[in-house]
Amino acid sequence: MRRSAILKAAIKERQAGKPAEEVYKTYQGQVRPNNALAMAIASVADPERKRRYAVLNYILVALLILVAVLKTLSVVMFSNLSPGLMLGAVVLGLIAPLGFAYVIARFDGRMYSFLILLAFLGASKILFEKGNWVGKLADLVLPAAIIAVAFVAQRKIFPNMRLFRVKKGADGSYVW
Repeated sequence: MRRSAILKAAIKERQAGKPAEEVYKTYQGQVRPNNALAMAIASVADPERKRRYAVLNYILVALLILVAVLKTLSVVMFSNLSPGLMLGAVVLGLIAPLGFAYVIARFDGRMYSFLILLAFLGASKILFEKGNWVGKLADLVLPAAIIAVAFVAQRKIFPNMRLFRVKKGADGSYVW
């Protein structure tokens, strides 16, 4: 089996309710590096946690949709682009936030870390641009909210995941 097929099979078994440790032992050694398998397994949310933290997750989805809408409005209202370029800018401005919103709505734990990283990079860009600080603070509200909500959601929904890795115990084994 190819790596992607093994990871998909492990995710499907985990979604079917098989315990994470059992799924990991089944596929251990078939995927290199082992942390890729562990991350795929850990990225599947427990049904009880999905239910308990659904509101938090959907707040994050709403923030991402808000980003897409605001980007679209800013391109349409404040740009001097030709219609063709404006359409391209609108489409590109919609793809990333709506793509993340779709994946986050499906509770895919692998995306929260990437979302936090991209929002942090966006906030850094805002900070280092020239301009007045009052305007920068207003522009930082949405990225800061996304970072905070994504971080809390990842910790609550996927307690054994950290940024780009799976939590390990003192003995070096994965904590499921």
